[in-house]
Amino acid sequence: MEERDQAMGLKKRKVAVMPGVLIDQIAAGEVVDRPSSVIKELVENALDAGATDVAVEIEKGGTRSIRVTDNGWGMNREDAVLAFERHATSKLYAADEMFRIRSFGFRGEALPSIAAVSRVEMITRERGALSGTRILIEGGVFREVEETGASEGTAIRASDLFFSVPARRKFMKKDSAEQAHCLETVTRLSLCHPAVRFAFLAGGRKLLYLPGETSLEERLSLLFGRDFHEKHVPFRGGDGDLRVSGYVSLPGHTRSTSRDMYYTVNDRPVRDTLLSGAVFGAMRNRIEPRRYPFVLLFVSLPPEDVDVNVHPAKLEVRFREPRRVYQAVFEALSTALSHLAPAGRPSSLTGEEPAVVGAGETAAPGDRVMEAARRYTLRARPEPGLFPARGGRAGWNDAISGGKGFPEGKGEKIDGPEIPVPWKEVPRPGEAAPEGEKGEPGGTTGYSSLRYLGRYGGTYLILLSSEGVVFLDQHAAHERILFEKLRNGRGKKGEIQELLLPEVVFLTPGQFGVFENTAGALAELGFSAEPYGGTTVLLRSCPRTLSPGTAAGMLPDLLDDLSENRKADSLASLEERCLRFVACRGAVKAGDTLGEDEVKALLEELDRTPFASTCPHGRPVSVSLGRRDLDRMFRR
Repeated sequence: MEERDQAMGLKKRKVAVMPGVLIDQIAAGEVVDRPSSVIKELVENALDAGATDVAVEIEKGGTRSIRVTDNGWGMNREDAVLAFERHATSKLYAADEMFRIRSFGFRGEALPSIAAVSRVEMITRERGALSGTRILIEGGVFREVEETGASEGTAIRASDLFFSVPARRKFMKKDSAEQAHCLETVTRLSLCHPAVRFAFLAGGRKLLYLPGETSLEERLSLLFGRDFHEKHVPFRGGDGDLRVSGYVSLPGHTRSTSRDMYYTVNDRPVRDTLLSGAVFGAMRNRIEPRRYPFVLLFVSLPPEDVDVNVHPAKLEVRFREPRRVYQAVFEALSTALSHLAPAGRPSSLTGEEPAVVGAGETAAPGDRVMEAARRYTLRARPEPGLFPARGGRAGWNDAISGGKGFPEGKGEKIDGPEIPVPWKEVPRPGEAAPEGEKGEPGGTTGYSSLRYLGRYGGTYLILLSSEGVVFLDQHAAHERILFEKLRNGRGKKGEIQELLLPEVVFLTPGQFGVFENTAGALAELGFSAEPYGGTTVLLRSCPRTLSPGTAAGMLPDLLDDLSENRKADSLASLEERCLRFVACRGAVKAGDTLGEDEVKALLEELDRTPFASTCPHGRPVSVSLGRRDLDRMFRR
């Protein structure tokens, strides 16, 4: 036993009560785990203090400095000092009040936890007072308390976060990733309080400005773009004093991550598996696998029916009647989605169009020009090679084979219409080819030499060789082709097309934070964009393999995908992930119908593509089934 303890670095010690500073630092770990936690606590305090104007400023992702300023009630000298004592609060006085909490904070842990792991300066002035109070605390120890001039309200600055706990600081992500978390926190809180003005600055630059006294519809348009209400449908429902409402994206406008699923219970942003289950239950069979809807869900119910004291940071809640809440959310979403208009446009349950910012206004001439140009997709030059325009079949065939299809021959019907195929026997991929029939360098025949029989399941191409049958995944094959084309053409002028008119792309605050950190890598790939005010960017170019409209819609999803891996990737690794994503999204999908000439071009391009045995994600492109395999299956 002693040997084991020594090996683990343990040794016998006396039992002792921990010092107060150590207690505060340990307790702070439950409330403050990153800069966004500090912002959440300080902004919630400001809202509880009746603020109608909240400004957040950060430096270096919040690790160097966080400043939150509000115009709330403020505090006098006595309350300001007492606020930094653990478990001191103005929002809870008796145990029975725990079951009807309406404020954000009530534990009395936020300010002392922040002060325990940073250097905090607070300047506050109570409404109607002649002067304010300035307090300076370092690592939980009071350094200065003095009278000062100040505006009504409170301003708190937390600097050098985790300076007293160096081990915790090692777990921080890149500044851009922490900044994105901070911006997302402000975004979630601003959605709950559209009447409050919010401003967010990072490094002196204003990344977000939301005017006060706005409706929820106007705030959504400001945050997520003017076309938000064209892609999302409102919903509402409830059961007695339980009310649910919000917005959900149309099935054709989903996301690649669950980051844009916002849940609010009594105006408190939360994470809740019950609400997620209800949303996914309502969306089942309505969206593609591994895709996520945008959901803004407001749940309102009596405070005694929800327990908000189950998580130190108050991020989780517990419902007294979870089945009732689940059913209300499920039915509200299902009803809204079932009442969609035939054209797929959102309509409210009353049959009226939801309010849209600027509705009824005449479009400006510049807007009409942009809309006309958007319909006119112009490439920098005609695109040779595989899959140019995914529109007319005749144009595609002309571009690939000059109007020539497969040779005449007998056709076989497999999961589709009759397809003419040549009857010449050829080896399977990788085997020695007869003289004069070498399909690729190295003396082996390629996929294009195999006989195409048809498709199965709308996804797998069936190819026949003298040794057996080859099943080829059309999506995986095209994905590998596009990936290699993008990788070889990265940064080359001929592989990047400039847009006739730049595309305006609306990003969420989190997506914009990722864009700022990856703009260089995206430009190398072909996505050249620049900030265009707020969280909007102007897309000026895209990879040649994409159409401009597709590229503009793909950019937000690409940024979501990049934000999933928050490690400090090298530039090469970042570019590889970008290439994989663009290739996957640009490739033909399972279920897409390909003509004979398209299949022929796909196989020929695959023969010229290196690493053609797998897609960029490592999945096999083809599977062979030979005579021995069949004999084994039939036990011959």
